[in-house]
Amino acid sequence: MSLHADHPTKARSLVEFTNEKTGVLSLTDKIEADNSHLTKASCRTDIDFMVQYKGYWFAVHADQVGTQALLRVHGIIGNLPFSYQSSFARNNIMAVVSRASRAIKGKVRVDDQQRILLIDEVRVEGSLSPKLILAETTKVLLKLKPYLELVNTLRPPTSAKFKAPTNYRKQEVIQPEPVANDPVIEPHSHPIVKARIKLKPKPKAKMKLMPKKKKAMTLKVKPKD
Repeated sequence: MSLHADHPTKARSLVEFTNEKTGVLSLTDKIEADNSHLTKASCRTDIDFMVQYKGYWFAVHADQVGTQALLRVHGIIGNLPFSYQSSFARNNIMAVVSRASRAIKGKVRVDDQQRILLIDEVRVEGSLSPKLILAETTKVLLKLKPYLELVNTLRPPTSAKFKAPTNYRKQEVIQPEPVANDPVIEPHSHPIVKARIKLKPKPKAKMKLMPKKKKAMTLKVKPKD
């Protein structure tokens, strides 16, 4: 597999077996399935590893089910912003991720921490082998490439505080918290206080009408000369 930037991080060193001293699954190892069990003496019947691509982490579980190789890919596509932070980013990120799930025929879920989980399941006829695991994982990630780039533009992923563990089941993984340029102030709810207002009627003004007094007219009569 090419080490070009568009390709996922090399994952063979992350595939671990219980009894192997090196803890590495080589690309040249041949794994055969017999009655649903791998015949390689030192390996488990299931394989788990993690791979980082475009700044996002994907956990891959591979197992042999009958005549088919089964791969389950779980990806954490960042954190979904709350509506009060950015309703535009929230709606558009969900639209992009939902379209990505339809492209790979997978599922999208949002957990209680607002993390976006992209889940895909791949079934391939044939025996489980390192070549098949890496090839099918790469196909899934490359299908997601344009959608991951859109999500990256809308909400860039935070820098990971940990490196991919050699066995992620033995190491507790703490997902990085989203980092914002400006501190986000959580809205506070204030209790509603009912005010008691008593309205008093305005007293009516008492008015007394007094009749207007007429002035007496005095006439002076002069005698005629």
